[in-house]
Amino acid sequence: MLEINIRVATFCVDLPACHNALNYFLRSWKLNAGPYYANTAFTIKLPEGASRDTLAICHQLAASYPIQISTITADTAASYRNFWPLSFLDEAYDEELVIYCPPHTLVSHDLSSLIERIVLQDCVRSSLFTDSDAKTYPLPMWLAAFPRSSRPKLSGKFPVALTAISQATLPADAFQETIRVMAQAFDDALRNSGVSFSSLDQDELCLLDSDQNLHAHECNNALFISLTDAPANRFSWSGVFSSFKSIQGFLDDTELSDVWLNCQRNLRRIHHSLDTAPFFLKRTFFKANKAPYYIFALDFIQQSAGIRALHYLCHALNESGQEAYVTCEKTVPHLRTPVLTEETMVRHHDAGSTPIMVYPEIVSGNPFGAKVVARWLLNKPGHIGGDTQFAEDELIFTFDPLYLVDGMNGETLHIPTSDLSLFNNEDNADDVNRQQVCFYAHKYLAAGGQLAPHLNDAISLGKDQQLSHPQIAEILRNSKVLYVYEPTALISEALLCGCPVSILVTDYWRSHVANYSYTSDWGVVMDNSPESIALATTNVTNYRTFYEDVVLKNAWAQVDHFIELTQLAAKDKQPR
Repeated sequence: MLEINIRVATFCVDLPACHNALNYFLRSWKLNAGPYYANTAFTIKLPEGASRDTLAICHQLAASYPIQISTITADTAASYRNFWPLSFLDEAYDEELVIYCPPHTLVSHDLSSLIERIVLQDCVRSSLFTDSDAKTYPLPMWLAAFPRSSRPKLSGKFPVALTAISQATLPADAFQETIRVMAQAFDDALRNSGVSFSSLDQDELCLLDSDQNLHAHECNNALFISLTDAPANRFSWSGVFSSFKSIQGFLDDTELSDVWLNCQRNLRRIHHSLDTAPFFLKRTFFKANKAPYYIFALDFIQQSAGIRALHYLCHALNESGQEAYVTCEKTVPHLRTPVLTEETMVRHHDAGSTPIMVYPEIVSGNPFGAKVVARWLLNKPGHIGGDTQFAEDELIFTFDPLYLVDGMNGETLHIPTSDLSLFNNEDNADDVNRQQVCFYAHKYLAAGGQLAPHLNDAISLGKDQQLSHPQIAEILRNSKVLYVYEPTALISEALLCGCPVSILVTDYWRSHVANYSYTSDWGVVMDNSPESIALATTNVTNYRTFYEDVVLKNAWAQVDHFIELTQLAAKDKQPR
């Protein structure tokens, strides 16, 4: 064994998949760096403005691993652009060997012999494969090892090479463009610095982003397995690690073969060595481990999507195995939304539970005096009521990233409020002969706005109309266009009913939804010209697929992430 110290450089971004993967990444090093793990330290690079949750995850990991947390500066972000994790090349580390390894790369076997070869040969080893004549870059620089002698020569070279790349020569595909830019810039930096360089062998790295690697038997004993988000992938890195449930789903898949099966086996070995299941998923016969949720909700009414969202969140938490209550009196029987009582609060107090209080943004302060507060922005802070700033120890979640004001960080928690059993265009006899025109302008009119003349005979869907959901759905299924003056859940409901939407952009819209516009691909347009309405009518059927494949699936992953973060916060507040 050589007497050397090793620095492993990686990064973390504001994604639940990255937070989860870091656990496995670090444990894989501990299991497979052999005797060199005792001399290994980690640097986790964070982007400028990293969320509070990302910082909390990294600091939590630093309690178990030798980690240095480093946030990049604005100047570094400007010079390295999307490739800011590579800014470690400019750092003056003391270690004899620095290894760059992204968190989607797992160490699968003992690295001792590779580490010793790199140090003794004194040359850079990388996953990058280059052809100096043809200038093709089939693999990106996912992994690289740098002996001490090479690092001063590479300092500052990557940003220069990045700037010199002609964007005109790059492919249009976003994923392929990203990996090609990284590969070419890194290759140019190596050549310009004059350092010795060699590629990692195929049996050292298995990069799961192409059919070629998926059937390469040489990968079965690879030292590193890198799972990427390539478009052709059967599994994506962000998909596998999106939540604890998705990780378990991948580990339980019985139909995997070839390299995917090998990846699963290695991940399972790491999984079994790590207490990966969060404490709130563990069950016991003798006490309750889960902190209960108290959701500050108003009485259920159909006319308010925000109020419905609070009730839907309570229902979703109970459906997910949590214990959640609403603080109001009026609920609906088809949702699991038990009402919080004094007796329940006393029971939780006597059991030593730490309730998690969920407040919408309209509630000022912390009237329940809760130790753990999750603030859920269902609109911009202060727009309807409540405070514009919140206590530093509150966990911030937002229904839509647009509701985060400048300088405020928060996790997205978008609970769908459109019920597909009501809002749909299935078996609609009126679909080919829509006659009605409707509009929504509730807050706009309350603020003194005036309707456009062409809406004088249109049907209002404002809250003053006291329409039930089935009645609204029936109107939308027979309407050829919905005009809206303000953000509203009716936009989604109309699209699901096959009714295109026209946004009437007034000063009210610009002051509340600045610099935001919808894509016409879903059937929404930002004007009321006949050409735009025709385009929206053509594209409106696309929204149903987007709603099912993206909105609904992402929502459950966001609920899981909400549970993870809030339960961890409650655990930190428990008496020691």
